[in-house]
Amino acid sequence: VEIREAVLGPTHPDLANGLRNLAALLALSGRVQDGRALLARAQEIYEAALGTEHPAVAGVLSALADFDRRLRQGSLAVASLRTALDIRMKAFDARHPEVALTLADLGGAYLAEGNADMALEQFRSAHAIIAASFGPGHRYTAQALNNMAGAESALGQHDAAERRYREALAIQREALGEEHPDLATTWGNLASLLRDAGRAGEALEAARTAATILERRFLGPASTVLEGQDSERLSRRDSFLFAVDLALEAAAGAASAGERELLIAEALHAAQLA
Repeated sequence: VEIREAVLGPTHPDLANGLRNLAALLALSGRVQDGRALLARAQEIYEAALGTEHPAVAGVLSALADFDRRLRQGSLAVASLRTALDIRMKAFDARHPEVALTLADLGGAYLAEGNADMALEQFRSAHAIIAASFGPGHRYTAQALNNMAGAESALGQHDAAERRYREALAIQREALGEEHPDLATTWGNLASLLRDAGRAGEALEAARTAATILERRFLGPASTVLEGQDSERLSRRDSFLFAVDLALEAAAGAASAGERELLIAEALHAAQLA
């Protein structure tokens, strides 16, 4: 970044590109606030050099929204994404995949703020674009179904949400195979839904399926990992096995179904983060 600024000057778009890359690295190291400051500077450069309605501005606004969500500044994230959506709808066709992506991000921001009705509206629009652009059997369509189901679940529309999750699973099996991580995500979402609906046994099975997919996909057979003596892989394996053990312990020893399913959800979350 320092070299680009010295060679190109402080207002060149390539400097802004470098700032975005550096911001992403800072976020990976936990320095989200510092990364956000770099993104804000990149936005200023893009707007000065390219104009306020250039797609590059929309891109940095979407990145800012992601950082703001991490910083628990949900209202800022929504505002940035609404502006990004306006820019992209002017720059591209209204049914362009970039528009769908922004709609999905906006839906996620609304959902995080507790506004499930607005989230579902964005997710439905995104799904329509994605299904038309990529086809009903594409993995992106399955992800769009996942998003819609999440909003429906938040609204208490459990039957509709379950149908969408199971439709997403069918698409993912056909497009990706039985053990792709995308299926683990959907199984985990379905486990949470079933938990909320009071269907403890089914929720546990869904959580087990998700954890098993993740372990097999990323770790391989336990004996192979142990023989490799790779400390990072061993640590990840321990996290997965802990997640599975916690789910089993929760099913056997929790005082209530609600407590049991909360532990299952936490176990799955631990597995996904491992």
